[in-house]
Amino acid sequence: MVRPSRRRLGLRDAGAVVVSRGEKLHTAVLVTPASERRRLRKQRRQAAARLVAEQRHVEKEAAQAKAAAERAERRATVYLPAAGEPGPAALRTPGRFRVARHQDTSAVLAGQYPFLAEAGLGAAGIFIGQDLYSGSSFVYDPWELYRRGIITAPNLILAGIVGSGKSSLAKSLYTRSLPFGYRVYVPGDPKGEHSGVAEAVGGKAIILGHGMGNRLNPLDEGYRPGGLSDQEWATTLAARRRDLLGALTETVLDRRLAPLTALSEFPESCSSEFLRSRGKVSAGWCRW
Repeated sequence: MVRPSRRRLGLRDAGAVVVSRGEKLHTAVLVTPASERRRLRKQRRQAAARLVAEQRHVEKEAAQAKAAAERAERRATVYLPAAGEPGPAALRTPGRFRVARHQDTSAVLAGQYPFLAEAGLGAAGIFIGQDLYSGSSFVYDPWELYRRGIITAPNLILAGIVGSGKSSLAKSLYTRSLPFGYRVYVPGDPKGEHSGVAEAVGGKAIILGHGMGNRLNPLDEGYRPGGLSDQEWATTLAARRRDLLGALTETVLDRRLAPLTALSEFPESCSSEFLRSRGKVSAGWCRW
């Protein structure tokens, strides 16, 4: 008699039994003679034991054959490593592959991804032009964006090929910012293109050059910040002017300045006229 194992037995519905593949062999005597001898009973039990042993042996051999087949399959199977196939044909670098970050304008990226759109920066600020994608007005104000926390610094850089409109955009940006109360300073105008714009809006162009009336005093005290005492301000001015004079001297001499060793003893043959009162140096002569 063959019956399923208790571990493999489960009830699905009332009266239905699910029999799995794992089965066990059980032997039982259905009909026995009335007067059976002891020798026959022993033979019957031995035959039943042989049947159970044969079934266990067959199951063991089947399990061993299955395990051997699985081991052979694992040995014969070639798995691709996580780092890829080794060797020069793999076209891999020794280090980890990282794609460099690339940023570009929408004029360039539109060819690769034409569905470019953005929500805009709002209507508060300086009018720049018209958005070609949405048709709405494009407004940009770095100080307004900085105040709203959209950008971390109110800086701007204009880049483009020759004739793309960089100078026109810069002039439009700072002239249209005047009604908002912004003050504009152009530190350098080598082409002279900003001087006319400054004079047209009521500004002034300070032109420096040889033979001109304007002068630039690099030793001027400049703006004095609050909270500094007279001694601190004098020390700051002295250090600033010393650095400036050193830089100008190195520029004229075309070499670095080196410190000089002070004389430990003053020459005795120097004329007394070399020094004036209050420790100020005057014209004089010395014999060595």
